[in-house]
Amino acid sequence: ILIFAGIAAGLPNAIGGLFELVRTNSMSIISALLVIVLVAAVTYLVVFIERGQLKKSTYGIGQSGRNTRKDKD
Repeated sequence: ILIFAGIAAGLPNAIGGLFELVRTNSMSIISALLVIVLVAAVTYLVVFIERGQLKKSTYGIGQSGRNTRKDKD
């Protein structure tokens, strides 16, 4: 999450720089749109993968060992 926050914090400056490149004709509009689509896709994938990670459950921590049954023979 810290990595994502760092990337998200830098996005406004990057977008401003991208618009400046388009305004001065250093980059075409098509290239700028491609960059925006790629950034959105990567951001979506990062969020999707981060939310899809399995969280370890604490259920059953006290149930390991040799004798786990309540009724011993």
